[in-house]
Amino acid sequence: MTVKAQTPEGKEVRIKADHYYARLLQHEIDHLNGVLFTDRIVDIKTLHPLAFKYLAEYPTDSAHYYGAPAETDAMGWAYRRDWFEDPAEKAAFKKKYKKELAVPETWDDFKSIAEFFTRPEKKRYGNVLVTGRGYDDIVMGFEQVLYAFGGSWGDTKTMKVKGLLDSAGSVKALEFFKGLVKYAPPGGSKLGYGEALEPFVNNSSAMLMNYFAFFPDLAKKMSGKIGFFAMPREGNRRYASLGGQGFSISAKAAPSRRVSGISSAYHHLPR
Repeated sequence: MTVKAQTPEGKEVRIKADHYYARLLQHEIDHLNGVLFTDRIVDIKTLHPLAFKYLAEYPTDSAHYYGAPAETDAMGWAYRRDWFEDPAEKAAFKKKYKKELAVPETWDDFKSIAEFFTRPEKKRYGNVLVTGRGYDDIVMGFEQVLYAFGGSWGDTKTMKVKGLLDSAGSVKALEFFKGLVKYAPPGGSKLGYGEALEPFVNNSSAMLMNYFAFFPDLAKKMSGKIGFFAMPREGNRRYASLGGQGFSISAKAAPSRRVSGISSAYHHLPR
């Protein structure tokens, strides 16, 4: 967002802001328009139950809430629509795979497309995966494949891992995911969220895995060239990694240091 304002001396200024800084400015501008924070408090009944469960509750299924969901997001795909719609590419794909070149519905479809567009000699690759070792990158990148193939990290109630993480479905998912890496650009086995964007923006990749939060900016930068699709399925199983954070207030913080917006949200959570 861009805010136009004046200094006390009457000089016009423009402030560009996004994310939390943009929210802060909107909050202060609300005051000028007579809007109070209480007018914008979200009814927790309108929150998506999965976001509320996994970003606000701890331990799982305890009905104890320690925060308010914030910045909720999910993993998805961007793709080079101009490449997919190129008549020559469509004809070549159909000749090789005996099916139309289109947004992938299944993981098998996805693999075929990634393989088709991988042409190292032309510095063109089929997919960019989130595989970084920092933060939770590779976990978010892999788990949607893990669950789609019938695998699991483990039992969240018993904390049992054996027989679940090493199940046939989990092993198959890992082998499949590793197989996709060979269709990624050089260094594709260790790309974080931000790093994964570059091969797509510089015209090196047909498909990009990342959080939806990154996609509006991509759409602006690559206007008319790209499209988006949800996670492919395996059989009747389709999963996407849910991301985000929860806002919490420390009981040890001095009242003067508590951000009013976060505090208000916190005090409206069920006990």
